[in-house]
Amino acid sequence: MQVSDIELTPLETAAICALNDDLTPYLAVLFSKKGYCTLMNSGEPKNLPLPLSGYKILTAHCTEPFSNHSKHIKYAMSEIRRLYPHVNSISDLTPEILSTAKSSFKNSKAAKYMYHLSTENTRINTVSAALKRCDIKTLFREINNSEQSMERFWDIGTEHKFLANTARNTDGIAAARCQDKGIWAIVEADKVDYSINMIKSDFENTIGYKPTFCVCDTF
Repeated sequence: MQVSDIELTPLETAAICALNDDLTPYLAVLFSKKGYCTLMNSGEPKNLPLPLSGYKILTAHCTEPFSNHSKHIKYAMSEIRRLYPHVNSISDLTPEILSTAKSSFKNSKAAKYMYHLSTENTRINTVSAALKRCDIKTLFREINNSEQSMERFWDIGTEHKFLANTARNTDGIAAARCQDKGIWAIVEADKVDYSINMIKSDFENTIGYKPTFCVCDTF
């Protein structure tokens, strides 16, 4: 299977751009083609270099679903727009705007979730600039930073945290981040089997069942 074989319907694309699955900053990796990637944050999609030769995309799947935060996010955006009408989407949100607006929130979870999303926007900009320089180390670092932010502010479950932390501490895995019912990771091509065996063993011993895996080429 090639990652470039994945096709999105217009509805799926719209859902992703609305941060339905909170994957927007890292579509750069998930939807890469021939050494380039497409960043879909806001406005027109942007093509950026993605020099990931020698790596593969590994996904590990558990049965634990993500919590649905859409109600909290919708509430927070309505409060933010009341004070800052120019904020048309989450991509317009900055930590500074949120710092002022959150004082009007009557929902503490909304403030926490929105903080994660506002810092994701900063990471998007950092990753975009880095990829223009073909700097994949910064990409890896910011993916891991995003995961750590999710663990602190996004209320992800035990199984997701365990998968992500096990992956990040496995030799050969450069970066790992949660998605619904699992994680995805960037792994050195010659360490794929080793990584799968380590994650599978640790997860089964601790959680009690075996996760499933999928391996894709980066383009």
